Amino acid sequence: QSRRGTKRAIVAIARKMVVSIWAMLTYGSEWNPVDKKENGCPRELSIRKSISKLDHAVSELIAQGKDEKEITRELNSIIQKHSTKTSPELGA
Repeated sequence: QSRRGTKRAIVAIARKMVVSIWAMLTYGSEWNPVDKKENGCPRELSIRKSISKLDHAVSELIAQGKDEKEITRELNSIIQKHSTKTSPELGA
């Protein structure tokens, strides 16, 4: 006995492919799999999620009585460390 879920999954994947092909043909863009992470999450969505998490974390720190300037200094310090580790020319 065949399951309905298999057919629905096939149709969903086919739809994703057709939408991607349509967008590439409409906008003249090329397929760029680098835009997706290993889990298949679009880069823009990943960035929005990260921003949302950061916003929530800052709100929590403010609720705990932290000063916004102190939070900003610490975030800048973390960003500076990260950019130095990933590419030394950005840290200079």
